[in-house]
Amino acid sequence: MILISKSDLRRLLPNASQMLLTDLATRGPGVLGAAGVLDTPERLAHFLAQTSVETGGLARVVESLRYSAKRIVEVFGPGVHSAGIEAAEARKLAGDEYALGERVYGLGNPRKAADLGNTHPGDGFKFRGRGYIQITGRFNYTRFGDIIGAPLEDDPDRASRFGTALEIAAAYWSAREINAACDSQSVERVTRLVNGGRQGLRERQKEFARLAPIIRQINKAAKASRAPVKRPKTAPPQAPAPQA
Repeated sequence: MILISKSDLRRLLPNASQMLLTDLATRGPGVLGAAGVLDTPERLAHFLAQTSVETGGLARVVESLRYSAKRIVEVFGPGVHSAGIEAAEARKLAGDEYALGERVYGLGNPRKAADLGNTHPGDGFKFRGRGYIQITGRFNYTRFGDIIGAPLEDDPDRASRFGTALEIAAAYWSAREINAACDSQSVERVTRLVNGGRQGLRERQKEFARLAPIIRQINKAAKASRAPVKRPKTAPPQAPAPQA
């Protein structure tokens, strides 16, 4: 299993929240180790690349929907997202997290709302992305809450709490069998399993390319430090020559 210290994580994710780094360094070996994420440097690189893009470099674990009009069109515009928000509407939604959540994930986007299980007014914002891997929608909150034994549908903010957020990420990783995609060395395949499409693919590819060689280097150095020291063999003591 790959062992990554907090100082290693700071090197890998320089913009990360101090509290999130502590959470990852403390709980990661148990939670991610059980999910097989720490079995190879490549799996860990994929996990950190995906979660880095999902969370702004591990700076936050709650999706911010306070976008500018330009950014709304880039992320949720025609041909990019099912919401298909055009510039005029984007200007009205800019800076309004609740309204944007409803328009993108809620009843303002019926097709997406049905996919996510968002059936009530307010569900789009209530069940916006949370966690290291930003689970979204009532269906996912219910499903992964059941898997980890937490009432996430009734208490969605719990998905952003330390410990719980990492457990959700590990459960999601396992349920979607993402390790197999990691082993195939396809960032695109991993991305599709994480967010259902190709959103942010270029950023995820860049992050993986940046992180993978550093993690390999850290792992190699750790193995070298744990290797037993080979002591030179010494000749057995010679018996004293008999006295004449």
